[in-house]
Amino acid sequence: MQVSASTAAAGSGAKAPPTFTTRTLSTDHYAEGAAIDDVNGDNALALIAGPNWYAGPEFELGGTLVQNPPKLGMDQYSLCFLTFSADLDADGHVDVIGIADAGGGNGSGTPNAHWYENPGPDKLGTAWPKHPLFDALCSR
Repeated sequence: MQVSASTAAAGSGAKAPPTFTTRTLSTDHYAEGAAIDDVNGDNALALIAGPNWYAGPEFELGGTLVQNPPKLGMDQYSLCFLTFSADLDADGHVDVIGIADAGGGNGSGTPNAHWYENPGPDKLGTAWPKHPLFDALCSR
């Protein structure tokens, strides 16, 4: 996964075009989706990409949400096809929502949308508790 960051040039009031830096976060396939939020409470945005989060502003690997995240082939859906962040349990720490295989449950009827509970700043290096977002898929 690659990320590009923009920086505006400071100057004498003249507008300079932004510049971008591209960084390779990982050469392994972990996720299709990503989100940004302040994961560790340091007032810097982190990038959340699948099971991993990268601490800003340098975007070094800050930790992983799951123990031993699976490395996937490019033809496989991940646990985080869609990734979102929010403080779901209102404890002041950003949690992560992961929706796998495009949200379809592969027709199994088993929910594949989970949220990963941020364990707090002292435990960010451990696996985060995983909770289902809902109990069953709806059928029409």
